[in-house]
Amino acid sequence: MTIADVSERIAAEAEANRLAHHDVLTALPNRMQFYKVLTEALNASDEEPLFAFYLDLDGFKPVNDTFGHAAGDEVLRMVADRLRTEAQGEMIARLGGDEFAILMRGDYEGAADLANRCIAACERPFDIRGLAIRIGVSIGVATAGLNCAEGDTLLQEADRALYRAKT
Repeated sequence: MTIADVSERIAAEAEANRLAHHDVLTALPNRMQFYKVLTEALNASDEEPLFAFYLDLDGFKPVNDTFGHAAGDEVLRMVADRLRTEAQGEMIARLGGDEFAILMRGDYEGAADLANRCIAACERPFDIRGLAIRIGVSIGVATAGLNCAEGDTLLQEADRALYRAKT
């Protein structure tokens, strides 16, 4: 009889799986995990509308250019924390760079309220090494209608809304 302790291997596999589905910098779910949850949400039979938020930071590039990438990384972590607080348990993910997404079920008033809270949270200064760094966020929101059966379509609509918000 042979007995082997595989607990380290199981822990390593669990960590590898977590890293495959989460952003290393912010610990938020990544794009792949967001699309998985989005697909599941679109396939679920729920009476409440499904909203996809596409968020892009405004004025973030000068943070990296002026203060360096370490400061930019810290701002991204702080943005993630603020968005996580405002999302109040809704699915939030970092899609890459300075782009984030939120997925929520609810009504139009709740979606507008969440968007406004996220904007306000990102407008507050970020304290990085004693400096008050100011950025903003633009948000595009789309809701899944009867014709939206794919996550790509919903997120593309949110991206178009984001583009309109930026202009």
